[in-house]
Amino acid sequence: MKFLVFATAALGLVLTTTGCDDRRHYGGGAYGSYYAPGPPPPPRIESYGPPRQGQVWVGGYWGYSNRRYNWVEGNWARPPHARAAWYPGGWQSSRRGWMYRPGRWR
Repeated sequence: MKFLVFATAALGLVLTTTGCDDRRHYGGGAYGSYYAPGPPPPPRIESYGPPRQGQVWVGGYWGYSNRRYNWVEGNWARPPHARAAWYPGGWQSSRRGWMYRPGRWR
């Protein structure tokens, strides 16, 4: 039991420090938009391998935290329903700085 508690805590620490948590395709904030002071770098070209049955490639994006941009890698994801399509998020200039609108399923 102690090992299970320790392993769970260690995994949580690793996931939050590497940026691989549940919020990866929601802009890192409270599942909404957030701001950065300057424009993001150009998108990276990703290699995503062969398609996986029943899944869709959700491309990576530049996230912003701790006063710098960090690349969040894309991943294969299962759509929430049969006709769902992924609409990627993106950065746009605004009066408050550069705003990120997260991707979403439609």
